[in-house]
Amino acid sequence: MSDHPHNREPVQPEGTRRTISRRKLLASIGLTGAAAVAAGYAGFMQSGSAPAQTNAAEQPERRKDMIYFLTVGDLKAAASGLSDGMLVRTMGYYEPGDGGGAEYVIASTNVPEDGGAIHKLQGGLMARLLPGPYINYKMFGVVGNKTNDDGEQIKKAHTYANLRKLPVLNPSGEYWIKSAHTIPIQTSVQWGSTIFHIDESKSTKTNPRFVVNPSKNPITISLKPEEKTALLKRLKPGTTLIPELAQYKNCLVVVADKNDLIGARSGYENQTGWAREDFFYVDEYGRIMGDLAWTFKDITSLTAYPCDENVLTIDGGTFLVSGNLPGQKYDGYYWSGIQIKRSRTVLRNQFVGLEPGMKDVSLQARFGFFYFNLVYDVLLENVKLIPWEQDRGGPGKDVGAGTYGIGGARVLNPVFRNVTAEGSLVHWGVFGTNLMKNFRIQNCRLNRIDVHFHCWNLYIQDTEVGYRGISVTGGGDLIIENSKRYGGGQFINYRRDFGAKWDGHIRIRNCRLLLTDDVEACVLYHTPAQFNYKYPIGFGRSIVIDHFIFDYTAVPQAVKPAWVMKLPAFSKTSPDDRLFFPQLIQFSNVLVDGRERGVRLFDIKDSAGYRLSRKGSYNASEGLKHNCIMKFDNVMLDELPPVTAEQTDGAHLLLQSPDQAERDEYSLYPKIELKQCANLYAIVQNTPADLSLKECGIRGIQAAGLKGKPHQGRLAMENCAFEAAFAQDKGDFCKLDSEGGTSFLHCVIRTPVIAGQAKPELMDRYGFIAYNRYVKHSHLRTTLSEGLLRSKPKLLPEFASMLNSRSESDPIYPIRLSGSSSERPDTEAGRIVPGFVYYDTDLAQPIVWDGAKWKALGRTVQTLAFYAQANKGALSGAKMKRAEHHPTGEYVMAADGQVETYAVAYIGGESAGAAAWEIILTRNGAPWIEGIAGETAANGSAAGSVAGETQFQAGDRIGVVVTNFSADGDPEAYLSCELGIHAFRYV
Repeated sequence: MSDHPHNREPVQPEGTRRTISRRKLLASIGLTGAAAVAAGYAGFMQSGSAPAQTNAAEQPERRKDMIYFLTVGDLKAAASGLSDGMLVRTMGYYEPGDGGGAEYVIASTNVPEDGGAIHKLQGGLMARLLPGPYINYKMFGVVGNKTNDDGEQIKKAHTYANLRKLPVLNPSGEYWIKSAHTIPIQTSVQWGSTIFHIDESKSTKTNPRFVVNPSKNPITISLKPEEKTALLKRLKPGTTLIPELAQYKNCLVVVADKNDLIGARSGYENQTGWAREDFFYVDEYGRIMGDLAWTFKDITSLTAYPCDENVLTIDGGTFLVSGNLPGQKYDGYYWSGIQIKRSRTVLRNQFVGLEPGMKDVSLQARFGFFYFNLVYDVLLENVKLIPWEQDRGGPGKDVGAGTYGIGGARVLNPVFRNVTAEGSLVHWGVFGTNLMKNFRIQNCRLNRIDVHFHCWNLYIQDTEVGYRGISVTGGGDLIIENSKRYGGGQFINYRRDFGAKWDGHIRIRNCRLLLTDDVEACVLYHTPAQFNYKYPIGFGRSIVIDHFIFDYTAVPQAVKPAWVMKLPAFSKTSPDDRLFFPQLIQFSNVLVDGRERGVRLFDIKDSAGYRLSRKGSYNASEGLKHNCIMKFDNVMLDELPPVTAEQTDGAHLLLQSPDQAERDEYSLYPKIELKQCANLYAIVQNTPADLSLKECGIRGIQAAGLKGKPHQGRLAMENCAFEAAFAQDKGDFCKLDSEGGTSFLHCVIRTPVIAGQAKPELMDRYGFIAYNRYVKHSHLRTTLSEGLLRSKPKLLPEFASMLNSRSESDPIYPIRLSGSSSERPDTEAGRIVPGFVYYDTDLAQPIVWDGAKWKALGRTVQTLAFYAQANKGALSGAKMKRAEHHPTGEYVMAADGQVETYAVAYIGGESAGAAAWEIILTRNGAPWIEGIAGETAANGSAAGSVAGETQFQAGDRIGVVVTNFSADGDPEAYLSCELGIHAFRYV
């Protein structure tokens, strides 16, 4: 063999027994072990410079000079045989095969030792770690013996990985982190099944345990006056392009005006508000992502946070915390986990919990194990963690503030997917955040979803929310689909401390609220305080709820009410601060499972004070110009009857204003539609509104003004059943007088029920009807139920006629059309007009009221003549003529009257015999009087009286149709018909 150094056996350093030659090592560990040794790290570090790349062909030759040591300790103990530039490899850090094996280059430079990247050797030499494709914690000397603070070695490993831009691959191991903080992460991490034990007794209020940092620093943007003016013009809702910021492409930009405070927090001292602030991502040519929510008057700070171009993934890991933050009383918020300050970061497949046998006994609050800050496009996925205890039972046990498992502020496009964190009533909400935008929560199981201040665009899908519920304020789109809320009474609680506001569009579909206690339940809970929040507050710009279920399966005995929407008693916090109100409210298919009682819609006690986004108006001549549509379809309303018709507590829908309320064009002017809503008791008073009800069961409607004034608007009922039910007998069930008209189409009136007992004698308390006495408003085919009719005297035909057809302008009292002289209508009550005809049975003749007295009604006799020529002596279904070429063949009657006689003649040829015939009289083109038939000899006639309902009115058209005539083929057969008409006239 040549004496060239590369061809010699590796030098055995003196003073150590734990070195081994490469040849002997390979021989001793076999083929499998040899393959592992050959899989070394690529690159070469020269005096701290970046790795120098080597090609694959050079690797085997270079490794012939490699010296192998069993451990780092053996390397450091080597007394001789090492020199500058030599390559060495350890088979472990503390023991061979412990995972800490690495390759090093020997250097004579003198730099501080760190126990991982740099090891101090004998003779003034240093061993520098050679960067390979990844880094693990074993290379940096983690111990994992419960007493060592492994966080120190882990921090060094990440610092080295960040410098070399290498991923950290540490798929297993168990480590204890004690005093170590701010472990920096700037490269992807694979933790796999690694377990981290975190000693919370050494946590601080200033430093998280891990920090995921961006690669670039924030940029403070300075603007010239003209640039600032141009930018301010664009900072408003609806803007999608800001060319002035195009140079900050791929940045999250935060703009603020600290001199314009908004969002003051009620119930907290010294909470004067937040600086008006917004944030968005800048894309190509200044295209922005993230809806702008505010209009700015000034800019006091403008900062760009550069986003890394690639996605950093932190995958796996189990975190067990001790639960014993320092201190015996609450003194602020502590860090125990990971702060994410880098955009485009993914955290997935992690578990966070308490150490086995430990309890959460801390009196301190936590920022959140995962805390996102000033980032864009982040994902938390497949994570299990716990909410922290807060309500343990009183002073000395409770945490003095909310304590969180997840936190965040100023985050754009965050996604939580398959995150699980449930708890009991002892636990606080698992996360609390501020300033979240385009927030998506998918397939999660959380005990709370919370954004304190200013969430903008929130999407919740296929998610289960526990005891602490959904608690938000903000605006934009709020869309919740296929989700459930367990425990508690509110599906969504709009945070009272920040104004219970949502300035945007609300959509809830296929969701369920599962009650576990007898509490007042609600889908949307809007209850702000009368407080100056320093920004507009209100209840959304539109609300659509479809297929929502209140589930009482766990508490079927529950009796407290359920509401679709709960609102405050006021509509403005001051004369100038009016609450905004949706222009669309639509509730459909709202059901109840598990109990008989249903739900109520909402109470509005001051509709005049709200501010709508569109103008509305009302006046008696032009009617209502609405600025809000309310639709309620198939809502299962509460079956519990109200106490009395004079009380408002039991109303399903209450819409009122104080009697002297000031109303302007932006006040509430709603168009209200209810369909398939049973048991309805509605109160709409002192509020201009059009009210339409279809296929509803109506207990009562109070629509007239508080002082008896007619309702301002139209009232229309179609296919509805009036079925009054109250606990006590007091007041009219309905008050339906309206300026725009009140109409009934195909409605039915049923027996009132008081305290569970049928009370047919109270029918007149419906307010618009009294049996056989009067009917108010317009009616078409209104009927009385069979049960009600069985309890009453015989229904007067005149009263039945009014129910069948009545216009608003007709007299409200039924007027008898016939009877004895003593039963003539009262002429002094103004109930009849001149020309009214009454058939006096005592006189056996009609009489007429001429405005001063009753007069006998004479009659005139008129004959209506018709004829038809048979076709071969036969006719069937032929319309008879009144004159040749007459357009209709009918007579138009000039006055009221009746048909009394008929005369039919058959005119035939010389040899014609007798013929049978049958005719039908028609009125207004429809069959009227049937059954007139006979047989007549040729050139003979037949006559008789016309029976049945033979009366007609002025303007009616009368005709004759031959339904059957057979004259044995007589080609000259003619049939004629003359009707004797008696028309009434004044005498």
